[in-house]
Amino acid sequence: MRTLVLGADGFIGRHLMPQLGDAIAYQGNICDLASLDEAMRQAEPEIVINLAGLFRGTREEMVGVNATGAINAFKIANAYGARFITAGSAAEYGPVPPEPVREDRVCKPTSDYGQSKLMATEVVLDSACVFRPSNIIGPSMSKELLLGNVVAQLKSGAKKVAVSSLHTIRDYVDVRDVASAIVILMNAPPGVRNVSSGVGTSTKALLSLIPSDFEVHELASLRGKDEVDVFIADSGQLRSLGWEPKFSLAESVHDTWEAS
Repeated sequence: MRTLVLGADGFIGRHLMPQLGDAIAYQGNICDLASLDEAMRQAEPEIVINLAGLFRGTREEMVGVNATGAINAFKIANAYGARFITAGSAAEYGPVPPEPVREDRVCKPTSDYGQSKLMATEVVLDSACVFRPSNIIGPSMSKELLLGNVVAQLKSGAKKVAVSSLHTIRDYVDVRDVASAIVILMNAPPGVRNVSSGVGTSTKALLSLIPSDFEVHELASLRGKDEVDVFIADSGQLRSLGWEPKFSLAESVHDTWEAS
């Protein structure tokens, strides 16, 4: 299938592109309508995969890319008759109870990031695939994310690191498993699918897998105002399509360390 990928040079995109063979990577700005339209016209894609997004920035910046940019890409893809797959986020759910969250849960995001992602989801949902990954880890992950930040500090010679809490529970999924999920969704009907391990892991347990000796301290001032204590997602819908994560948490942490 002729495939055009937006955000192909990002964390997920760098792992997805090798799985897609001759897919075309869009080189422009997702907010540039003329550039997007020209890329669609030249590529004549059957599928458009949108991985472009902002995790940090002002509310206006995140809405501009995560919501307006994604919605415009969706509309242009529709105009050219292409199916649309876009990256949502677990942040769309907002505060949740300490049990696996399903896709039919009412979303009440509290962060600007989660709200901007949900804005796009609500527009494209009826005719597009939206995948909501949990906490993504793996080779080449950003230093702005917990594991990537700790690994970067240790690789630079640090012997002590600080985290907001050792007891926060998260559902970690390897970026390579996220990429394989997207490949499966290329043949799936529209809808929202969680991409997750379905297993909750504490920050303490995650960091214990790093192959290095170091001290960890809790520093409450590092805690984000929208941070939740527990997040675990149910990936049953995606698994029903044949997807299974291949990388264990230990493998993901090891490979993140080796790639840094």
